[in-house]
Amino acid sequence: MAKTIYGLTAKYYNYINRVFGTVCEYYNYELVSPATKEIAKEIEAIKEEPGKFYYNELEEMGITSIGFSSRMMDAEIISLAYRFLEEIGITDLMIKLNTQEKELLNYLNYLDVDYELNDDTKVSLDEGNLMVFEIVMGENDKEVVLCSGIRTNNNIVTLSIPTEKIVEILESISNMKNEKRVDVYLVATTEEEKLTAVRLIQDIRWSEITAEMDYLEKSLEEKLNEANKLSARMVILLNEEDLKKGMITVKDNLTKEETKVDESEILDYIISNL
Repeated sequence: MAKTIYGLTAKYYNYINRVFGTVCEYYNYELVSPATKEIAKEIEAIKEEPGKFYYNELEEMGITSIGFSSRMMDAEIISLAYRFLEEIGITDLMIKLNTQEKELLNYLNYLDVDYELNDDTKVSLDEGNLMVFEIVMGENDKEVVLCSGIRTNNNIVTLSIPTEKIVEILESISNMKNEKRVDVYLVATTEEEKLTAVRLIQDIRWSEITAEMDYLEKSLEEKLNEANKLSARMVILLNEEDLKKGMITVKDNLTKEETKVDESEILDYIISNL
């Protein structure tokens, strides 16, 4: 059964995936979906030319490059992961490498990432792995592995980031809140008012303004209470008498002042007064 995520935790997952995807696209990696644990083998079977790929899953994000023998590729992937973790707000990072290959270390020095040579990684070198690295947070017994990667002897480099672990860390260090807030709340009761509300709320939302209205046939008092609960900056009070005159009442939810605005100018009024 698929894991259900909602609320603030879902926002963190969405944020992490969005940033990771954006960073990968900056580096010209191609999205592969759905991802599997055998992604490298699957891509290798269908791609004859060298390629760079990334994937996002609920449990894991990752990168696979195939067919590149240059140590610049190793450095690029390590640097990408390092910068991604910095970008989402995780600091105190250290790269552990169990290789002393001078070419790779020289590239990393120029990319200005912190690393140390250390054989104590969870993945060991063997006949199939030419390079292993980890990015950890913290020091000594408090270290947390945030990402790990390997280069194999057939020019495949893979990187894996446990998404759930990253979310746990962000939840502990971030001030992101799970507050539900909107800019504008629309109040409509009759069918004519609702028709106007449906059109207007779409125009507001497509103007990149958050807006909400009642879909449950609540009373006027309940609608106004919901507007307050959502900390709406403005409340649009639609009524048929105003609409017949081509006017719409707007309530400033901070000052409690009400203003009648020409219906043709309502969107401009909302934009300029938020």
